[in-house]
Amino acid sequence: MSRLNTWFVPAEGIAYEVIHADIRRYLGPDASCKLDELDGVPGYAVTAYRVFTTEMLRDLKADTARWRAEKETILDFERSVLEIGTSCGLVKSAGVFSPKVGLEVTPRGQLGRGSVGVVEEVRYRGASATMARKSIKISPWKTQAARELKMVEHEVNIMASLVHSNIVKVLGYYEDGQGTRNHHFYVLMYPVGDTDLGTFLYHECNGLPPSLHSIYMTRIKKWFYCLASALAYMHSQNVHHEDIKPSNIIHRGEHIFFTDFSSSRKFEAGQLTSTESPARASRLFAAPETLRNNDGLYLRHGSKTDVFSLGLVFLEMTVVLNRGDIGHFRDQLFDDQLEFRQYHRVLDRIRQLVFSAPPGSGFAANDVTHSHVYMKAMLRAERNSRPSALEVDNYLKKLNPYKTQLKCQCMKLSIIE
Repeated sequence: MSRLNTWFVPAEGIAYEVIHADIRRYLGPDASCKLDELDGVPGYAVTAYRVFTTEMLRDLKADTARWRAEKETILDFERSVLEIGTSCGLVKSAGVFSPKVGLEVTPRGQLGRGSVGVVEEVRYRGASATMARKSIKISPWKTQAARELKMVEHEVNIMASLVHSNIVKVLGYYEDGQGTRNHHFYVLMYPVGDTDLGTFLYHECNGLPPSLHSIYMTRIKKWFYCLASALAYMHSQNVHHEDIKPSNIIHRGEHIFFTDFSSSRKFEAGQLTSTESPARASRLFAAPETLRNNDGLYLRHGSKTDVFSLGLVFLEMTVVLNRGDIGHFRDQLFDDQLEFRQYHRVLDRIRQLVFSAPPGSGFAANDVTHSHVYMKAMLRAERNSRPSALEVDNYLKKLNPYKTQLKCQCMKLSIIE
């Protein structure tokens, strides 16, 4: 009986994003790869039942060349939706992009599952760029379908209203199979991410060879600024995200984006909290106010509830920056069952492991005084005592604690509440 074996593949001419996306198509569903280095040569440790053939490696290099060319010519996030949509093969009709016949799923296929739908990579034949298509199944029953369509259109309208270099762009949407059991609503978005932030932090940053470690850490440092700017912008547009977590953030190379606005809400100018149902953030990254208060009631979601969740995302980014492993970090914090894990329950333990330990030890922040004073404020248990997203954004821009060399449009953006 055959068994899984691991061997080294040099990285020359083969991008990680390409081999990671295509390896199961070539070598089967159990195949995997991770970044590695052999005798100073960067490459990939490939684990599978069979090896790449010469033809497969040639195809991977050809796909890499196309992917890199696309990144250089297409990956301009400051272009208008019209320009991006046109490059993706869309035509505009009645104020929105409508799909042409011929839209097909790429070999990369399914990218992931959001809170209400499946996301796939798609493209038109001959188009110079790919898109992410979110597919949401709609009930065949008229009343239920109307409710579901209202929710989906709410998400699309929010995303379409947000124009920021670190928020995914909605290019178009359409329905298919209305009135049948195969009724779907599709949303076309740009760009297609390499992976979500959770996968990047938990897996891709583990065991990095020295040649790649500094590159990846520089990216993470830049992303603190980008995510703070994007959240401050959302709040300036009266939008709460309401489900900030690493799996709802994607990256494309060195660029980072908020996505999945299915839990988001608009609020009135001047309001600090939503007027509708309580916060719906995922359990691990939820703020304390998402629990019942002394009266047995849930508090409403506020802008600073988003700030708390982003602070927890920053916390995990900090652990990786300090060469920590997220899985080990969580094991150090929690001693209960997985389903009861919530960061806000162990804030004292977080302060002990990250902010109070000697710099450079364990999960400790390297420069507690300057680099992470704002993060401690973001993670205050009392909502009203936390800074606003705008205050976090301004703090980072003013002090530049991470001394990042990578530049982003968000660093030039002035946001006014």
